[in-house]
Amino acid sequence: MKKLTKFLCAGVAALGLSGGVASSLLADTPVTYNDGSNSVFRINVPDFWSARVGGHRELTAPGDEGSRVVDRVIGLQPERDSGVWVGFVSPNGLSTLDEAAEYARSLAPQIAKDTEITDFENRNIAGYPSRVYRGHGRRDGNTVYFTVSLIDLPNGRVIFSMTALQPGYEPTVLDDVNAIYNSIRSQ
Repeated sequence: MKKLTKFLCAGVAALGLSGGVASSLLADTPVTYNDGSNSVFRINVPDFWSARVGGHRELTAPGDEGSRVVDRVIGLQPERDSGVWVGFVSPNGLSTLDEAAEYARSLAPQIAKDTEITDFENRNIAGYPSRVYRGHGRRDGNTVYFTVSLIDLPNGRVIFSMTALQPGYEPTVLDDVNAIYNSIRSQ
């Protein structure tokens, strides 16, 4: 099963699939986040969602001069335009929630401009200790609402995840978002 999951993840990344094609490949399928040959965690992709997988690369935020290294990212969104996007990354070298919180602060300018945190809570996500930040900001001149979740895995890794919501997002999609988070399993 691990080989099949790795094959599907590699196939999606190599083909750059999006839309219905990726969704039909990954519907209700576990997707494993790998760091090299090591499996870090697994999530389940719901029916009618698309997955995009990007590997290690350097990115520059719009309007910034400096770039930063970004580890593998798994991005998920419904096939239909719902105004919702969910992303996952587990940066190598982060092993505590405090380290992940510092990492999240450093990413704030790339997530949105003029970010404001409006809510914070410690909670469990899929049974793992987590910190959850909610807020809003501006991206490409538009308001975006976000939830950043830092999830402490027992394998010495931390997940940084973000759910972005555009104004007028489709609230029924949040059931799928919650199912994705509840499906997280450490590998």
